[in-house]
Amino acid sequence: MVANLRGTVADSASAGLRRRIAACVTAVALLASTVLLGAGVATAAPAPVSYRFTCGFPVIGGQPMTATVVWPAPATLAVGELSPQARIDAKAVVGHKVTDSLKLVHADTVEGTADVHTVVAAPQGDTDRTVTLTVARTRVPDSGPLTVHATGALPPLVFGEPGAARIVVDRVDLHFTGRGSVPIGSMNGPCELDSGQDGLLARLTVVSSRAGHPSTRNGPASAVGSPSAPPAAAPGTTSDGWNFMATLYTLTALLAMAAAAVGLVWWAMSRRRR
Repeated sequence: MVANLRGTVADSASAGLRRRIAACVTAVALLASTVLLGAGVATAAPAPVSYRFTCGFPVIGGQPMTATVVWPAPATLAVGELSPQARIDAKAVVGHKVTDSLKLVHADTVEGTADVHTVVAAPQGDTDRTVTLTVARTRVPDSGPLTVHATGALPPLVFGEPGAARIVVDRVDLHFTGRGSVPIGSMNGPCELDSGQDGLLARLTVVSSRAGHPSTRNGPASAVGSPSAPPAAAPGTTSDGWNFMATLYTLTALLAMAAAAVGLVWWAMSRRRR
């Protein structure tokens, strides 16, 4: 009977220990999930911005184009602080006559570039910036509008005065190359914004200074508008916008939580041996 009682007590203690270990592991898992979800919210993709253009092509004339652009613009920058060289993703749908023209010359695919002319309206003055996007090779449909995707990066911006800033799309120059078994030829079309649009891509607030970025109110040599502005990414950020420092912090936090979980299990097992 005493042996049975001891066994019952041991089983009860073992069950309680298992419950405590499970509770610890669950808590750590929930904390890790919170960290990961928080990181996901912080890096959520921005809302796309859409524009309507009319593109003038040789022979076929004006063709409508609808473009959608996604660029994760920073909401705030300090004077003298480089903006991240974040990736731009764009999709364009061009009128059906472009498809007809490519089919007429037996083009199976199309690729090329898009020169996006923008205006950076900065507190210290406006500056023209041109961003060249690469149009990925796309199969030409049998009929209907042509849809293409393009990617690129806006060169880093740095502002010399605090205030409100805007980046505005002015016009786009398309350069398409059709391909069959060999390159067939090019189609170039300047695209103008249709009326009734402001072309706004992003708004930014430039502050005098913030922690880690002391004010350089007179404007550094690489301020917006200076031809010497270096095309370098912001510290800790690669050219495609990946912030490896944020990733390192997240991994460090996860490793610390995993170590805490192992420590809790070890402590519980030590208590059990006693």
